[in-house]
Amino acid sequence: LIHVGNDEILLDDSTRLAQKLLQASVRTELQVWEGMWHVFQVFAPYVPEAQKSIEKIAKFIRAVLPDETTRNETILLDQSEAKK
Repeated sequence: LIHVGNDEILLDDSTRLAQKLLQASVRTELQVWEGMWHVFQVFAPYVPEAQKSIEKIAKFIRAVLPDETTRNETILLDQSEAKK
């Protein structure tokens, strides 16, 4: 997930990174935010787009990370593998 403003100094770098990730078959989402600048999310209390970006980041993280049950099962499997 890449969130970048169209007034961001790293906009070109962000789009190149997204292209390279796609070429490498990595799940990639690029969103360019109109009128936003570098690390605009720190202004979430004052800028609605920043708050919306944070909400989308949280949704993405919840979608790609395993839930708590799966994480616990993975840890247990890893521990049992270590005893072998």
